[in-house]
Amino acid sequence: IVDYEKSTFKPWGWAPNNTPIIVNCYGPEMDIGYIQDAVDFWKPYGEDVAFIIEEPIEEVCKHEMLDGFILLKKVRPNYHPDSSTLASTARRVQLMQIRGAVIRFNPGSYRLENVFEHELGHAYGYTHMEIEGHVMHPEFESMGPRFWIPD
Repeated sequence: IVDYEKSTFKPWGWAPNNTPIIVNCYGPEMDIGYIQDAVDFWKPYGEDVAFIIEEPIEEVCKHEMLDGFILLKKVRPNYHPDSSTLASTARRVQLMQIRGAVIRFNPGSYRLENVFEHELGHAYGYTHMEIEGHVMHPEFESMGPRFWIPD
């Protein structure tokens, strides 16, 4: 599975009739505009969400991951051993389809240009592209606002 993910730009995807719901478990300081801008970035490429929950009930955010949802959270204390990591995304995949995802942001990193779009790309199933200026470039300094499906 690891070899497949490393050799395929989009190894996983959400089930055709399972458009995910984004839940803001990060908190009220994450303005809906940042979330909507990241969602809008992916729409021309066929990716979308069913809707966004801005103020979820506490019970939802206690989960590490939920089927059908992309949870937006703050990093846990000592979560990233590499302090240069701005954010990370984990996906639960079953039978080649994404079941759920969680994006964890270091404080305020969701406001940095292209970071939210990059992490949402992972939640949609995309992997890294070592192409300068590509939104899925693994290094923030080389990331850009461009997206294309590689040859």
